[in-house]
Amino acid sequence: MSSSPGTLVLLPMLRAAVLPGGRVGLTEKFVDGVLEMQAHWGGPVDLVMEPVDHESHNLDNVEVDPAAAPYGITVMDFTSPELGARLRGAAVVLGGTSDRQNHLADVCADVDVPCVYGTEYSLLTRMQITHAETANPVVQVRRYAWHSNKELKQRAALRRAAGVQCNGTPTYEAYRGFTASPMLFFDTRVRRDMLATEAQLERRLARLREGRPLHLAFSGRLDPMKGQQHLPEIAVELRRRGVPFRMSICGGGSLEGELKAEIRRQHLEDVVEMKGVLDFKTELIPFVRDDVDVFVCTHVQGDPSCTYLETASCGVPILGFDNEAWAGIVRHRPVGWSVPMRDASATAELLATSAFTAQLSEDDRELLLDAAEHREVLRGEVLYRAGEPATHLWLVADGMVQLQTTDEERLRVQAYLVRGDFFGDEELVTRIPREETAVASGASLLVAIPAEVARTVADRNPELLRKLRRVRLGRQEGQHELVATGETQHAFRDLYRLSVARSLLVIDLDSCVRCGHCAWSCESLHGVARLVRRGDKIVTKVGAAETASPLLLPNSCQHCETPACMPDCPTGAIGRDRSGEVFIRDELCTGCGACAKGCPWDNIQIVPRPPQAKRPAGGVFDDLAVKCDLCRGYAGPACVEACPTASIFRLDPTEDLPEVARMLRREGTSATERRGRLDPWLAGLGAFAAALGIVFVGLHQRGSWVPWRGPGFACGVAALLSLLGLSAYVVPKRLRRLWAHRGERTREVGSRQRVQVRVHVALGFGALALALGHAGGRFTASSGGLLATAFWGSALIGLLGWLAYAFFPPLLARIERQAVLPEDYPEVRRELTARLYDAVTGRSELTKRLFEKVLVPYLRRPFGWLGLIASRRDLAAEQRRLRARIDRILEGRGQERLAGLEQLIRLVVELRALRGQRVLTALLRIWLPLHVALAGVALALLVIHLVEVLR
Repeated sequence: MSSSPGTLVLLPMLRAAVLPGGRVGLTEKFVDGVLEMQAHWGGPVDLVMEPVDHESHNLDNVEVDPAAAPYGITVMDFTSPELGARLRGAAVVLGGTSDRQNHLADVCADVDVPCVYGTEYSLLTRMQITHAETANPVVQVRRYAWHSNKELKQRAALRRAAGVQCNGTPTYEAYRGFTASPMLFFDTRVRRDMLATEAQLERRLARLREGRPLHLAFSGRLDPMKGQQHLPEIAVELRRRGVPFRMSICGGGSLEGELKAEIRRQHLEDVVEMKGVLDFKTELIPFVRDDVDVFVCTHVQGDPSCTYLETASCGVPILGFDNEAWAGIVRHRPVGWSVPMRDASATAELLATSAFTAQLSEDDRELLLDAAEHREVLRGEVLYRAGEPATHLWLVADGMVQLQTTDEERLRVQAYLVRGDFFGDEELVTRIPREETAVASGASLLVAIPAEVARTVADRNPELLRKLRRVRLGRQEGQHELVATGETQHAFRDLYRLSVARSLLVIDLDSCVRCGHCAWSCESLHGVARLVRRGDKIVTKVGAAETASPLLLPNSCQHCETPACMPDCPTGAIGRDRSGEVFIRDELCTGCGACAKGCPWDNIQIVPRPPQAKRPAGGVFDDLAVKCDLCRGYAGPACVEACPTASIFRLDPTEDLPEVARMLRREGTSATERRGRLDPWLAGLGAFAAALGIVFVGLHQRGSWVPWRGPGFACGVAALLSLLGLSAYVVPKRLRRLWAHRGERTREVGSRQRVQVRVHVALGFGALALALGHAGGRFTASSGGLLATAFWGSALIGLLGWLAYAFFPPLLARIERQAVLPEDYPEVRRELTARLYDAVTGRSELTKRLFEKVLVPYLRRPFGWLGLIASRRDLAAEQRRLRARIDRILEGRGQERLAGLEQLIRLVVELRALRGQRVLTALLRIWLPLHVALAGVALALLVIHLVEVLR
């Protein structure tokens, strides 16, 4: 049968089951859709479908007789050469985006028929379905690669098509730029006569007002991609919170037996009911419309399910996991709420009555619920600013909000608010402007209640508000105690970053010698350094330590619990394994840069693709996204193994930083030890070597030992071997790839370089004693004397360097506000100087006189930086000392004319400290090339000395 003019030809991805008697097996949902499309099309509709011979697990299979169907049905292979003839003459061909239809646009072009593709699943959704269907990492990687290759071919096909129909926002956002005629639509089987009426909604609300338990429901195919395995978890969380509820699970599938077993295991039979498969029109829609209060949708992937619109048509709000399909619907229409994927606790939190509403009367609760606005905000989004009128009362449903003030252009964090906290009430009730600025620390879900409604409830419940305010203020006072102390004042400028990081790279600045081995080793292994020793500095306790440590957070991936970079990747190149490590698959990465833009902390770089890196199929793709993947595939991270002082390590902030755990109201469990700076046994060995050397010198002075025979000669041979051992120190450093062997990580990896440094220092002390035993401290006008001079010069510089490594880093850390690289110092000085002169402009005459008479001389004082280092004061203490000096000069006068003085004090202290930083950094770095140069001279003289002795 050939297609007649005006015919719409459908090539669905659904296959037809060929049954006896020429009948075909389809699904009822599909048949209804074809009939609906035929009604809208207004002309004939033909189906061209591929055959399938396995049993279907769809819930609504029906048999169709092609001869009696109101549309044509042809079952044929899509790769058949006859396909073009079958499509010839059609008005439009509507195909699917399966790999077996990528050639459809070309076939249609050959017969001059427009081809439109219908899309349903984005690449991310297909990846998520794979993750839900199998936990085998080998199978996952293989499927990810297959889907990525399929995506590239699918996009090429879309570019050749006449149009694209996108079922849901995920594919619309992904593919709308590929054709001139994209269309967004939402799949649904609901008809007008099925919609909920006002009377039905009112009856359901009336039952809730009477105290009926909250009725929750889920409907759909019971398999892993639909996420029903999380429903018992949600029920357990609700029961733990004491929420009266009942839950109905409708449908059938592979998880049905497991769900029933889990319900029995958790003793949920009294609140969770398995209702089986319900007929859509006669059973499911009436049940949801008349009896369900909230539909819980646990889809763990972005399937553009018709469930969303069908539930909304019943007047039932949806609480769903924030997959890309549901998130897209919520952005367009407020028909429900989204919660983090697979987070049963967050779901139960929203379903449960919050601490704020639990003690309200039913009338007040209803008033709040009717007026509440649900808002999803992104990191950095300002909710309100200081000085603005109070228009809403806010509650944190999920995420984190930061309350902050600005003091002379300096940001001061006042509090962090997490799930369950409310804020903005005091100014709202008293009708004063906002005293603080509220900013979303990360992606958050908030509830906003208009001012008039909140004031009405506050007037009716004054004691309740006072009680809740005491709880909130008590919590904030605990935070203030942490933030205000000198130890932790820098620790929580970005608490959100610390709350989401699961493997945060930190450098202990009290022991870091600023050598750059971490970045150098990373670059030598990967070609491009994946960390930069710049970043924020925090001061906090680590594990069970009694004192706080200054920690640098370098620019390096922190392997977030929910990576912000992952959803933005169009090819699924970013993965996360079971241990939480986030990595990039080179063979899938196109270098588009979406992940780099998505990372809030700029921890991903786009670099030229190395020649040895794998490439995706279908293009050149010259660029590649790179980031720290903990040296995936190697026995340990290169930076950790290469650090000579074991200063660099990774930690989980919520576990290893007790003060962070307290701020987040969690319990830290880890006991990570603070890295030590000194090796007492090496100091003892040095003292022993010095004492032994003194004894050897005495033996030489008494004539008991001579260099050319006996013990003196033996010491010379041993000293020679020690020098060769000392020279070998450079070999493992330069051959980084040889000891960065591939393998599985079976234990916590530590610093290899630190062991080598210890051995080098120990050999150095031994060589000093042996050299004294050989030569007795003589310096003669010979090759031996020159050798002794070069050797002792190199040894002395090495000893001073070792002492500098032990004592200078904590001095430097104390006067650093932010860790910078040596090459950054000139730019930092220019920036601070410019800010200083900007800050003094426009100030009062009193402030300018104080600047001229006190602050400028303070800044210009010779060796003022040395006094700051010697005082062992940090910058905050130095600022307080300088301010106290000014207060003594003023004797309480002119306080009202000192605006901007604190900022000026801060800047001049930082400029004085900068000089000290540059000197200490130079001392930490300059000794090493001198030590190496003299060691090289000593080795050359050693060769000459040996030639002379053996001649």
